[in-house]
Amino acid sequence: MKLSMSLKNSKIRRMSSAMQLALGFACASLFAAPAHADLASATAIAKKLFNNASAVKETIFKDLYRVEFGPNAAVYYINDAATLVLETNNVSIQNWTQPVQKAEPITNQEKTKLLNAVLHNIRFDKLIQIKQGKGTNKVLLLSAHDCPFCIQFEKMLANAGDKLDVSFFIIPSALDNRDPQRRQNVQNIWCAPNNAKVWREGVAKATLQYPNNNVPGCSLGFADARDFHIIMNTLNIRTGYPFMFADNGLPLTPDTDFKEFKAQLDQGTHKSFWSPEVLNDYPSSLYSQFRADKASARGWYK
Repeated sequence: MKLSMSLKNSKIRRMSSAMQLALGFACASLFAAPAHADLASATAIAKKLFNNASAVKETIFKDLYRVEFGPNAAVYYINDAATLVLETNNVSIQNWTQPVQKAEPITNQEKTKLLNAVLHNIRFDKLIQIKQGKGTNKVLLLSAHDCPFCIQFEKMLANAGDKLDVSFFIIPSALDNRDPQRRQNVQNIWCAPNNAKVWREGVAKATLQYPNNNVPGCSLGFADARDFHIIMNTLNIRTGYPFMFADNGLPLTPDTDFKEFKAQLDQGTHKSFWSPEVLNDYPSSLYSQFRADKASARGWYK
């Protein structure tokens, strides 16, 4: 009888230990860093954080999502771990908030580094790509289909052909985003099956109307160009149309003269702005998982 009771007590103790261990794992999971999100989970998170959010969309930056609140409202951005919210006025970032436990102030130095990481992690695969010559020089180009200087610039590029050695990655926009048709044209260009041809030929010919022949599922448009503006404005880098950010790290207004533009491409010897080595210093994890250790697993937000 005593032996039976002893075995029973031993079994209870083992069960108790197992339950404590399980409970320990359960508690630990509550404070684990959030897993990487996708658009569906980012949308669910954003709508819990902001019950007036009308839409959540991927941006042209890796692991950064745009939260929209309606056609006339300023957008917010959330990171992949939903531990960082960037509130904007559609011109620049106005507030940095952290819906996490025991949030710590973000220094100006940290903000600059985070924004540089965002800029380094632009999704080139989403941009319009045009290669001239061997395509050695890498240029991120912000341009508008209805901008007179942009039209001159595209005509020069078209005439120069392979005399230039450059790969363009183009973010299309419109000079007047208040015009619904011009805004629609941006999407029609960006989402065209052969958007490089549509862009180069349309702008060089000063075409202001573009038919809607979009690739199914493509929603890239003026808001994506505005995202780039917002990041650059927050970094106090003035942008206009056309505007280029070269692989030598120089933000420039590209010249419409062939010789002058070629000289701009040749400026700077350290052409490694988007190189793997520099990307190691500015990985997307800097902002996508910013202070994720301060958050528990999905469901920590209330």
